[in-house]
Amino acid sequence: MDVTIRRKALELLQGLVTKKNIVPTINSMMERCVRSSPDEDWSNRIIATVIEVAQTNDYSMLQDFEWYFGVLLDISLVNLTCYQHGTLVQRELVTVLARVNAVRQFGVQSISELLCNSTLLNCDATRSTQWEIIKAAAFLCGEYPYWLRDKRLTCERLLSNHISAMHPEVQVACVAAVGKIAAYTHQPCPRHLALSHGEEELSLPDDPVTDAELLAVILAQRVKEKENDGGDEDTKPEECAGLQLFCHSVYPDVQERAQLVFYHVLTNPDVGPSLYVEELLSVAVGAQAAVVPPEDLDLDEPFCAPLPPLLRLSDSDDEGNTDGEDDELGFLGSGTAKRQRRQEEERHGEVAAFYIKGMTRTREELPTDVQVETVAAAPPQSHSVSSYLPHKTHSINRELSRPSNYVAAASTRRPKEEVEEDEATKKFRNVDVTRALTADEKLPETLPYTQLLQFRTSAADEKEEVQAAEAAAAAAFDPVVLLEERYLRVTAYVESCHVRKEGILLAFDVEVSNLASSSSTYDVRLCIQYDEDNFTQQGVRLESRDANDANNNNKINKNRNRGDKKNNKSGDPNQKQEEVVVEESGENSFVGVGVAERVKGSTAVRRKLGVRFLSQLPASLVKPLTLNLTYTRGKKPVTATLQLPLCYPYFAKVPKDITPTEFRETILGKFLVAAPLVTGLVGVNLSRVPLALPLILPKLRLRTVEVFRDITSFYGVLHARKSTAENAHVAVLLREEAVEEGRKGVSIAVKAHQTCLAESLVQEIASRMMQEAS
Repeated sequence: MDVTIRRKALELLQGLVTKKNIVPTINSMMERCVRSSPDEDWSNRIIATVIEVAQTNDYSMLQDFEWYFGVLLDISLVNLTCYQHGTLVQRELVTVLARVNAVRQFGVQSISELLCNSTLLNCDATRSTQWEIIKAAAFLCGEYPYWLRDKRLTCERLLSNHISAMHPEVQVACVAAVGKIAAYTHQPCPRHLALSHGEEELSLPDDPVTDAELLAVILAQRVKEKENDGGDEDTKPEECAGLQLFCHSVYPDVQERAQLVFYHVLTNPDVGPSLYVEELLSVAVGAQAAVVPPEDLDLDEPFCAPLPPLLRLSDSDDEGNTDGEDDELGFLGSGTAKRQRRQEEERHGEVAAFYIKGMTRTREELPTDVQVETVAAAPPQSHSVSSYLPHKTHSINRELSRPSNYVAAASTRRPKEEVEEDEATKKFRNVDVTRALTADEKLPETLPYTQLLQFRTSAADEKEEVQAAEAAAAAAFDPVVLLEERYLRVTAYVESCHVRKEGILLAFDVEVSNLASSSSTYDVRLCIQYDEDNFTQQGVRLESRDANDANNNNKINKNRNRGDKKNNKSGDPNQKQEEVVVEESGENSFVGVGVAERVKGSTAVRRKLGVRFLSQLPASLVKPLTLNLTYTRGKKPVTATLQLPLCYPYFAKVPKDITPTEFRETILGKFLVAAPLVTGLVGVNLSRVPLALPLILPKLRLRTVEVFRDITSFYGVLHARKSTAENAHVAVLLREEAVEEGRKGVSIAVKAHQTCLAESLVQEIASRMMQEAS
């Protein structure tokens, strides 16, 4: 099969994986594409795909992690000449056991067998990264030693000659694991005894090993018989074995770790448990990159600036320190120091090369005394994923370490795409093609493609018209009758709300209707009645929205700044109804505009006005805005008080549809975290809420997010500037609560940055629910 076709098929298969079919999909991929793969490049691609599918959305599709760990073990033992994903597999092995406690027993006991596997020990480090899996096996055996069945055998494998011939990173990991196992045997740490999250339900293996028995394995000295020239047999210790083989490694990092383990194993065993008392916690992906280094830290500055001169000085003093080396290496036996010194002199020329990063040797270049042999080790217990089906459910730890400025990575799961079906597919979907048609049956007829396009176009137009009608209906507000008298009616028609830099403008029309048939009404004026708490003269004003009133608006500002309290009159009689009036009476001052010079009998005059809130909305909108209306009828001046309610819908706009996930994570979890909460309680049963939705949603400009049996949530948006759009969101929650004497009511909770609007919205919802209940 063509490579491109296989690759595209794999991408499609990866997108079709769900929580229900992930197990058979991975089993099929492992059986057909890894064990019987057409080429190694395809096997490497399948290995990466299997792990990527399992990691989707932080392992949300996996339930049985023991099965998944078995899959990883099978992946680890795939025999490839060029194994490309050794780093990915070893990181995945460590991640699963570090985050899923209940799988550690199975994982540690299974992965410890990889320490003697020939496929891993004999891999070519110059062409393959499969050797890195040994690092994961060593780390897990040392991190969780209480699950090892045979600690002595594990330490013997970790310190074998085959390990000493591998990459230095593998040697460091194996030596560190031996130190952890020895420290646990001497004195277990509290984290080894306090098991949790499923580990406490498992029984520990019976391995009564002592410090002396383990020390004999770690510091083992192999004995071999050699014949002298005289024919006598002489028993001599081998040059290096066990931990000593790593103490005299040509790699500085291996030497350092081996010397540390040698110290806390032989010299001071009590130091070991204190070194490994803390467990290494799992870190979120990308958390390290989010850590900001301190300003005074220079990462490019070397730890030890005069290191090269010191190394040259150390090399020049090698010949003069022979006596001291004899004393230090005397514990290895007679003549061992001389042989070790001679061996080091032979390697003196090649030591410098290992200070270069990334310098490694191939198996052909290794010394003959540590040449790797073919290891005839049996593979671990069979984990055939094709025949094994998950039957357990494990929980994974999702509380990962992360810095304060950490931003979670985007979801790795591709969004579902809606597949558009044509008319023929929809009609033939329920047709059973395996059954023959009877005499009176026939297949459903499909429409021609051109006619189908016409229907789709007309349906789209109808849908747009319906949406436009709904938007227009939601945008219209009910008229508010401000005054109803025998001869005069005043009605307000709220149009919209505009948020600008200079303030918030609530635009509305005022209609003055003269109900008398024979008499006229003169000099109709409207002004605001200010108070000292809510609607102050510095916070709100009434202005005209007519285009020819720009000069009058400028007069308002000038007169207010200089305290001029005289009337500004215009010489043109046609503009008399548009002059601005500034009055003062007692404690209250009034700023208003002229509505009409004359309203004839049985007629009405309409004027565009606006209430502008200069800095911000008042502290409360529960109290309506008080207006004073003055006019003259029959040569008698008349004054009337009007109440203009400032409802929540006037300051809100129709929101877009929102998903529950976006509502919880973005709106509540990000924009409304610091917003105040306003609550109220209504003595109405929650079952009345669905019946009240037609009264609540369109009139209050809210969208339903979720509706459950005992809870309902809504979403709204306020008018705001682009710079403050994040503070324009509104969240509403209706929940059933007990009131008194066993009765239940509905609790209304509103979260918004504008407290006055949240309070108004609570009252609006409560009044509409009471209206529906009555």
